[in-house]
Amino acid sequence: MALRNPKRIGVAVCHHPDRGSSAAARCCLLALATAVAALAQQQVPAQYASQIARLKAYDAFFFRVTWLQNKSSQLSSQGKSTAFADSVVQVEYGLTDAEQAQLASIAADCRAKSGAIQDQARPLLAAGQSSASSPTVQALLAALLGVTSDHIDQLQAALGPMRFAALDALVTKTAAVSPPPGATGAPDRAKGVRRIQ
Repeated sequence: MALRNPKRIGVAVCHHPDRGSSAAARCCLLALATAVAALAQQQVPAQYASQIARLKAYDAFFFRVTWLQNKSSQLSSQGKSTAFADSVVQVEYGLTDAEQAQLASIAADCRAKSGAIQDQARPLLAAGQSSASSPTVQALLAALLGVTSDHIDQLQAALGPMRFAALDALVTKTAAVSPPPGATGAPDRAKGVRRIQ
Protein backbone atom coordinates (compact mmCIF):
# COMPACT_ATOMS: atom_id res chain seq x y z
CA MET A 1 0.00 0.00 0.00
CA ALA A 2 1.21 3.49 -0.80
CA LEU A 3 0.26 4.98 2.56
CA ARG A 4 2.84 4.30 5.25
CA ASN A 5 2.43 6.85 8.04
CA PRO A 6 -0.60 6.07 10.23
CA LYS A 7 0.20 8.89 12.64
CA ARG A 8 -0.76 11.43 9.98
CA ILE A 9 -4.14 9.93 9.23
CA GLY A 10 -7.32 11.60 10.43
CA VAL A 11 -10.27 10.21 12.34
CA ALA A 12 -13.99 10.26 11.77
CA VAL A 13 -15.78 12.70 9.51
CA CYS A 14 -19.02 12.80 7.65
CA HIS A 15 -18.38 15.03 4.65
CA HIS A 16 -20.03 14.26 1.34
CA PRO A 17 -17.56 13.26 -1.39
CA ASP A 18 -19.23 15.42 -4.02
CA ARG A 19 -18.75 19.03 -2.93
CA GLY A 20 -20.00 20.22 -6.30
CA SER A 21 -23.47 18.88 -5.74
CA SER A 22 -25.48 21.09 -3.39
CA ALA A 23 -28.37 18.63 -3.46
CA ALA A 24 -26.10 15.79 -2.44
CA ALA A 25 -24.57 17.92 0.29
CA ARG A 26 -28.01 18.85 1.62
CA CYS A 27 -28.98 15.18 1.61
CA CYS A 28 -25.86 14.33 3.57
CA LEU A 29 -26.50 17.11 6.07
CA LEU A 30 -30.11 16.07 6.53
CA ALA A 31 -29.10 12.49 7.17
CA LEU A 32 -26.50 13.63 9.68
CA ALA A 33 -28.86 16.07 11.35
CA THR A 34 -31.49 13.38 11.71
CA ALA A 35 -29.05 10.87 13.15
CA VAL A 36 -27.53 13.37 15.57
CA ALA A 37 -30.94 14.67 16.65
CA ALA A 38 -32.25 11.15 17.15
CA LEU A 39 -29.24 10.11 19.19
CA ALA A 40 -28.60 13.31 21.13
CA GLN A 41 -32.00 14.93 21.59
CA GLN A 42 -34.60 12.19 21.53
CA GLN A 43 -35.55 10.03 24.47
CA VAL A 44 -33.31 6.99 24.11
CA PRO A 45 -35.01 3.59 24.40
CA ALA A 46 -34.16 2.00 27.74
CA GLN A 47 -32.43 -1.02 26.23
CA TYR A 48 -29.87 1.25 24.53
CA ALA A 49 -29.41 3.95 27.18
CA SER A 50 -26.16 2.53 28.55
CA GLN A 51 -24.75 2.01 25.03
CA ILE A 52 -25.51 5.35 23.44
CA ALA A 53 -21.95 6.75 23.34
CA ARG A 54 -20.62 3.53 21.82
CA LEU A 55 -23.43 3.37 19.26
CA LYS A 56 -22.78 6.98 18.23
CA ALA A 57 -19.08 6.21 17.85
CA TYR A 58 -19.75 3.23 15.59
CA ASP A 59 -22.37 5.11 13.59
CA ALA A 60 -19.69 7.70 12.81
CA PHE A 61 -17.07 5.02 12.15
CA PHE A 62 -19.29 3.12 9.71
CA PHE A 63 -20.20 6.40 8.01
CA ARG A 64 -16.53 7.20 7.55
CA VAL A 65 -15.76 3.79 6.06
CA THR A 66 -18.56 4.15 3.51
CA TRP A 67 -17.62 7.78 2.78
CA LEU A 68 -14.15 6.60 1.83
CA GLN A 69 -15.61 3.85 -0.34
CA ASN A 70 -17.73 6.43 -2.16
CA LYS A 71 -14.74 8.74 -2.47
CA SER A 72 -12.69 5.91 -3.97
CA SER A 73 -15.40 5.24 -6.56
CA GLN A 74 -15.57 8.94 -7.40
CA LEU A 75 -11.80 9.22 -7.84
CA SER A 76 -11.70 6.06 -9.94
CA SER A 77 -14.37 7.42 -12.27
CA GLN A 78 -12.22 10.53 -12.73
CA GLY A 79 -9.13 8.48 -13.53
CA LYS A 80 -7.42 9.54 -10.30
CA SER A 81 -5.51 7.48 -7.76
CA THR A 82 -7.62 5.76 -5.11
CA ALA A 83 -4.65 4.64 -3.01
CA PHE A 84 -5.36 6.93 -0.06
CA ALA A 85 -9.12 6.36 0.08
CA ASP A 86 -8.69 2.61 -0.32
CA SER A 87 -6.04 2.21 2.35
CA VAL A 88 -6.59 4.91 4.98
CA VAL A 89 -8.76 2.94 7.40
CA GLN A 90 -6.83 -0.28 6.87
CA VAL A 91 -3.48 1.35 7.62
CA GLU A 92 -4.83 3.52 10.41
CA TYR A 93 -6.26 0.58 12.33
CA GLY A 94 -3.76 -2.07 11.22
CA LEU A 95 -6.34 -4.29 9.52
CA THR A 96 -5.52 -7.16 7.20
CA ASP A 97 -6.93 -7.21 3.67
CA ALA A 98 -9.57 -9.73 4.73
CA GLU A 99 -10.54 -7.70 7.80
CA GLN A 100 -10.80 -4.52 5.74
CA ALA A 101 -13.06 -6.26 3.23
CA GLN A 102 -15.29 -7.54 6.04
CA LEU A 103 -15.47 -4.10 7.63
CA ALA A 104 -16.32 -2.44 4.32
CA SER A 105 -19.17 -4.88 3.68
CA ILE A 106 -20.60 -4.58 7.19
CA ALA A 107 -20.33 -0.78 7.20
CA ALA A 108 -22.05 -0.47 3.81
CA ASP A 109 -24.92 -2.70 4.92
CA CYS A 110 -25.29 -0.76 8.18
CA ARG A 111 -25.41 2.60 6.42
CA ALA A 112 -27.93 1.36 3.86
CA LYS A 113 -30.28 0.04 6.53
CA SER A 114 -29.89 2.99 8.90
CA GLY A 115 -30.36 5.39 6.00
CA ALA A 116 -33.71 3.80 5.17
CA ILE A 117 -34.83 4.27 8.78
CA GLN A 118 -33.65 7.89 8.79
CA ASP A 119 -35.68 8.50 5.62
CA GLN A 120 -38.78 7.36 7.50
CA ALA A 121 -37.97 9.43 10.59
CA ARG A 122 -37.01 12.66 8.86
CA PRO A 123 -40.51 13.94 7.96
CA LEU A 124 -41.84 13.01 11.40
CA LEU A 125 -39.08 14.93 13.17
CA ALA A 126 -39.52 17.85 10.78
CA ALA A 127 -43.20 17.90 11.74
CA GLY A 128 -42.26 18.30 15.39
CA GLN A 129 -42.82 14.76 16.56
CA SER A 130 -40.42 13.22 19.07
CA SER A 131 -39.73 9.88 20.68
CA ALA A 132 -41.39 11.20 23.84
CA SER A 133 -44.66 11.98 22.06
CA SER A 134 -44.76 9.58 19.13
CA PRO A 135 -44.63 5.77 19.40
CA THR A 136 -43.67 5.72 15.73
CA VAL A 137 -40.61 7.91 16.28
CA GLN A 138 -39.72 5.86 19.36
CA ALA A 139 -39.91 2.67 17.29
CA LEU A 140 -37.81 4.16 14.51
CA LEU A 141 -35.19 5.37 16.96
CA ALA A 142 -35.02 1.91 18.56
CA ALA A 143 -34.71 0.39 15.09
CA LEU A 144 -31.92 2.83 14.16
CA LEU A 145 -29.94 2.02 17.29
CA GLY A 146 -30.67 -1.66 16.81
CA VAL A 147 -29.21 -1.64 13.30
CA THR A 148 -25.95 -0.17 14.56
CA SER A 149 -25.85 -2.59 17.49
CA ASP A 150 -26.46 -5.56 15.19
CA HIS A 151 -23.65 -4.52 12.87
CA ILE A 152 -21.24 -4.08 15.76
CA ASP A 153 -22.06 -7.69 16.65
CA GLN A 154 -21.45 -8.71 13.04
CA LEU A 155 -18.07 -7.00 13.08
CA GLN A 156 -17.15 -8.74 16.32
CA ALA A 157 -18.09 -12.13 14.86
CA ALA A 158 -16.09 -11.42 11.69
CA LEU A 159 -12.91 -10.25 13.44
CA GLY A 160 -12.96 -12.57 16.43
CA PRO A 161 -12.84 -11.51 20.07
CA MET A 162 -9.20 -10.44 20.36
CA ARG A 163 -8.97 -8.43 17.13
CA PHE A 164 -12.36 -6.86 17.71
CA ALA A 165 -11.49 -5.84 21.28
CA ALA A 166 -8.45 -3.95 20.01
CA LEU A 167 -10.41 -2.26 17.23
CA ASP A 168 -13.30 -1.47 19.57
CA ALA A 169 -11.00 0.34 21.98
CA LEU A 170 -9.80 2.61 19.16
CA VAL A 171 -13.21 3.22 17.64
CA THR A 172 -14.88 4.17 20.89
CA LYS A 173 -11.96 6.45 21.74
CA THR A 174 -11.52 8.25 18.44
CA ALA A 175 -14.70 8.03 16.38
CA ALA A 176 -17.05 11.03 16.56
CA VAL A 177 -19.42 12.85 14.26
CA SER A 178 -17.74 16.04 13.09
CA PRO A 179 -19.47 19.40 12.58
CA PRO A 180 -21.17 19.95 9.21
CA PRO A 181 -18.86 20.00 6.16
CA GLY A 182 -16.47 22.94 6.11
CA ALA A 183 -14.29 24.34 3.42
CA THR A 184 -12.18 21.27 2.81
CA GLY A 185 -14.86 18.70 1.95
CA ALA A 186 -12.41 16.05 3.13
CA PRO A 187 -11.77 14.07 6.31
CA ASP A 188 -10.68 16.09 9.34
CA ARG A 189 -7.25 15.11 10.56
CA ALA A 190 -6.11 14.36 14.06
CA LYS A 191 -2.91 12.89 15.42
CA GLY A 192 -2.45 10.13 17.91
CA VAL A 193 -4.47 7.31 16.31
CA ARG A 194 -2.87 3.99 17.16
CA ARG A 195 -3.19 0.82 15.12
CA ILE A 196 -4.49 -2.37 16.68
CA GLN A 197 -1.79 -4.89 17.50
